[in-house]
Amino acid sequence: MKKVLFILPFVVGVLSCSSNAESQEEREADSNPVTLNTEKDKLSYALGAMDAKKIFESNPNGTRLDQGMLYEGYSNGFKDGISSDPNGEDMQNISKLFGPQGIDFDTIYLLEGSRSYGLLTASMLYQSLAQVSEVESIETEMLFRGFRDGLNKVDSALSEADKRTVIETFGRRVQEKMMAEQQTKLTEIELSEAADWMKIKAINGIQELDQGVYLETLKKGSGEFPTATSDVEASYILSNLKGEVQQRSSDFGENFKTNLQGVVQGWTIGFQSMQKGGKYKLYIPGKMGYGEETLVFEIEVFDVGPAGSIAPPRQ
Repeated sequence: MKKVLFILPFVVGVLSCSSNAESQEEREADSNPVTLNTEKDKLSYALGAMDAKKIFESNPNGTRLDQGMLYEGYSNGFKDGISSDPNGEDMQNISKLFGPQGIDFDTIYLLEGSRSYGLLTASMLYQSLAQVSEVESIETEMLFRGFRDGLNKVDSALSEADKRTVIETFGRRVQEKMMAEQQTKLTEIELSEAADWMKIKAINGIQELDQGVYLETLKKGSGEFPTATSDVEASYILSNLKGEVQQRSSDFGENFKTNLQGVVQGWTIGFQSMQKGGKYKLYIPGKMGYGEETLVFEIEVFDVGPAGSIAPPRQ
């Protein structure tokens, strides 16, 4: 199973920030002490504060962005969620402000660029949370307060150590949740495949070969049987257990020619029970195929010969 890692979307680009006059409402909020009553409050405040800190740390011009516009973009961007993904105009504003190399600072575009960058920062955070279904874990007002306090460098409602602890704890919880969901999904797939294999084993005349490979004869051949080292010429249609076609040999313009030492184990096993001129359905469990889902091949065998007689030499 692949580990699912939760990576907080702190911006690492070239950006900056500056102090501007705030609205009366914002000044009143800043003058009131922050009370973090719940873990949700703490997490929200910590994420906002650390988003702001990253903006300062990412560029030597970190004190030059317009704080009011930066905050407006951030709060609106998060409130609107994915619908407020930075559009072409937002990206142009940022590019105009910082230049094509990200090292300039054109004050003509200070307001637009500051707002667009705030929106970009918030959208990255929102989308990261949305991907793991954790948007509801955030108290927006505390997120915005943490971001504003971070811009003003007064984000002391939580110590730096506490911020890291809160975020790391959240990250572990999300990772555990995602791993549990992945395990549930895998279990559901395994149960579904088990039911499908029961149907396969019940097919009239089905042959059980080695290593869980099964062979159904659609048309009996009359020629020779390949060995594990033979060359074969065949056509195939690859499907999954739902019957959805994944690939056809005809997609490549001609019959498939190969030596059975250069194919997946399921083919090497299955072909040895097929006769030249026959048509078959080969059911291969993932471990004998590509290591993932069950493979279902419909195969018609046209020719069989010793190594080097049909297939080009292996490179």
